[in-house]
Amino acid sequence: TRDYAAAARAIGLSRAKLLRLEILPNLVPLLVTLLAVEMGIAILVEVILSFVGISVAGDTPTWGSMIAEGRQIVYQAPWIMALPIGCIIASVIGLNLLGDGLRLALDPVQRS
Repeated sequence: TRDYAAAARAIGLSRAKLLRLEILPNLVPLLVTLLAVEMGIAILVEVILSFVGISVAGDTPTWGSMIAEGRQIVYQAPWIMALPIGCIIASVIGLNLLGDGLRLALDPVQRS
């Protein structure tokens, strides 16, 4: 229903060419951004599940299990909790920035 799709149909592009030439180039930046945000959410969900103990096996180290174990000795060794929390924050923010940068690099509207 966008103007560029209506114009492409008006000049006689087939559905396949319309999809390949007009719609997919405008859809890729959105999908890349969405994927990066969803990866950050997936990291947070895994951390929460492993923190409460319902994620992977107990002998597998995860950030959530590290935080849960460090909670017991936080006053003697606060870095045991601080390092996994810092890694989580850095990973989620890094994925969001990566997605935003890729969106800007791939977006046809931003390029012109």
